[in-house]
Amino acid sequence: MGKTILTPKQSYLVEQAAKNAEITQWYYLTGGTALAEFYLHHRLSEDLDFFTTSEVNNQKIQAFIDSLKAPAGITNYVVKKISGLYQYTLTFSDSESLKVDFNEYDYPQVEQGIVYGKLRIDSMYDIAINKLESMCNRTKARDYVDLYILISQNIFSMEQLMMRVPEKFGHHWTTPQYIRAFFAVQEAKDFPTMLVPFSKEEMIKFYLAQAKKLEPKIFK
Repeated sequence: MGKTILTPKQSYLVEQAAKNAEITQWYYLTGGTALAEFYLHHRLSEDLDFFTTSEVNNQKIQAFIDSLKAPAGITNYVVKKISGLYQYTLTFSDSESLKVDFNEYDYPQVEQGIVYGKLRIDSMYDIAINKLESMCNRTKARDYVDLYILISQNIFSMEQLMMRVPEKFGHHWTTPQYIRAFFAVQEAKDFPTMLVPFSKEEMIKFYLAQAKKLEPKIFK
């Protein structure tokens, strides 16, 4: 992989996923780990997120995980099902663990990503739109961090992302809802380990400024 932010265990699992016919046909790697490993190299990330627009075939996913037990040193795993999500928590012989999600995600990708081996990697644009959508539903530091780094690098603007949320998710967030999401950055906790220069205070200022820019739209 060249320069990598992945742990050896994450790297091995991604390598094997890129060779597995079930995963390469139906799934793509997304989320903060995909963003950090294949695009920004800006932080460490703990989990692996595989999304599909089809129903998760857990029998085949379990067969894939079982095939890795001996070579990867997986001693045990627990599967938790939440609606269309199958969340695997793998435990290794050195007592370390890794969470791997296989999620039915019925929202179209709006941009074409890249391919690693035969494994599709979600586009930066899609990951960013997903992060903005998540920020309106929850307060996770990693969502704020990822979107802040992306916009700080002038890859795209907040306005561009807001315009494409309806295209992907089929609904509009109101201006007050976006403002509340941006103000909520002040409550974010559990910040990831950063690999690039980063100031929490500057990030908070950024989101508060984004909220202030939206305020005039409330009264139009």
